[in-house]
Amino acid sequence: MRFPVGLLSLSATLSSRGYENNVLDSALMKDSKNQNRDELILSSILESKSKIVGISSFIHEQNYVAELTSKMKSLDRSIFVIAGGPQPTVRSEYFLRCGVDLVVRGEAEDRICEIVDEIKNGRDFSKIDGVSFICDGEIINNKPAKLIDNLNSLEIPAYKKSNMHHYSQISSKVIRGVPLKVASIMTSRGCPFSCSYCMGKLITGKRVRFRNASRIYDEVKLLRDSFGFEAIYFLDDTLGVSRTYVQEICQVMRELGMLWGAQERVNTINEQNLREMRRSGCVQLDFGIESGSNRILNEIANKNINVEMSRNALQMTRRNGIRTFSNFMIGFPTETKQEMRDTFKLAKEIRSNEYFVSILLPLPGTPIWDMVKPEISDDDFFKLNFFGGKLLDCYNRSEVRDLEKMRTVITNSLYIRSRIRKLIHYWGFVVILLRKNRRETLKRIVVDLFYECNLLKGQVIFTLKNIKFLRRLILKLRNSEQV
Repeated sequence: MRFPVGLLSLSATLSSRGYENNVLDSALMKDSKNQNRDELILSSILESKSKIVGISSFIHEQNYVAELTSKMKSLDRSIFVIAGGPQPTVRSEYFLRCGVDLVVRGEAEDRICEIVDEIKNGRDFSKIDGVSFICDGEIINNKPAKLIDNLNSLEIPAYKKSNMHHYSQISSKVIRGVPLKVASIMTSRGCPFSCSYCMGKLITGKRVRFRNASRIYDEVKLLRDSFGFEAIYFLDDTLGVSRTYVQEICQVMRELGMLWGAQERVNTINEQNLREMRRSGCVQLDFGIESGSNRILNEIANKNINVEMSRNALQMTRRNGIRTFSNFMIGFPTETKQEMRDTFKLAKEIRSNEYFVSILLPLPGTPIWDMVKPEISDDDFFKLNFFGGKLLDCYNRSEVRDLEKMRTVITNSLYIRSRIRKLIHYWGFVVILLRKNRRETLKRIVVDLFYECNLLKGQVIFTLKNIKFLRRLILKLRNSEQV
């Protein structure tokens, strides 16, 4: 699991200016004493006597945020609710109509203290850029805020306010497939590329801004020395967008003796940097390959890459001894069955260590959303996911009707191939693990076995769901429940 970096960054900013604040990581709030998660959140708010509550939301969480806001208002009408994150940035009207008092669009560290001051003093938000609110019954969307130019001015996230004991456990879910104690950090913001399905640039913009290597060193050292992390996963949209910056990061990781992984693009890596990455402890790179069709890649996805680039990049990465995690998508508008087969063919050719194949999910604010024009009501957003589901027919504009079955066929084959490769090269995998605390090698192998069991479980579930008579049975049960 990855801790809530955005909320922790905002918390650190507030604390540096003298504002007392708490961070509630709802993902870790489990039932206790017959209380569900919402009750635990509400009781924590009451106990802390908080009068301002900020909530972050992604696309599938908007309905939950609306429900939680309603519960908070029922608890205490004077609580001022702020919503931020990807979904509020692009759909501020929905959140405001559901009771949220203020929506902060885009980056917020440079404005959060000004917002808090205004809430306490006058509640006149007209002069604060990048916020949305209701005034005299009318929704007001102030002009967009400027991006934060100097990321070095930001505080190190308030890690102590999260359950770092939980996040510093050995896990195979951060650098996926590698059981390590991994922390997730961001060294830069912004992405110069224009992939039609991605909403990242709506938050952090296209202009890439970098933090100084010295600031990265201080943060990674803190995570290592204070919380026991032994590896870092860089959350940057594309770490390799600046080749000289990659070399600076490699130097930091080498000096601190940390293993690491990151997201990369097939058109930004090169042989020299890959060698440096490997020497500095890079164990895995995640690539968004997406499709085996050049038409889909450039006319629909706007990736500005081609299939040959993907082949070369994965071969180059593997040649330099770095594991690869490859992401693919099917279900692009106008995509044909043959183009999906081409994607499957490419996925087999590149021989990745790990794969993830999703069904295209159009995200609000992206060109794909405008292209697809999904027929989805506001109350159904919580049903959206990257595997299909009940709403798939509302946005599937490909030429293949049964995308879930197609995805299952592809993932089953890739799963079997990647697991066989892992078994063949398992001792090399163990060598990676031995580079860290040898006394915990057995524990790492056990954690990895649980990871493999969960992968197998997922494959079995999706396979069973796509057996025709079982699908008909499930549909009958759903219909009987509705009656």
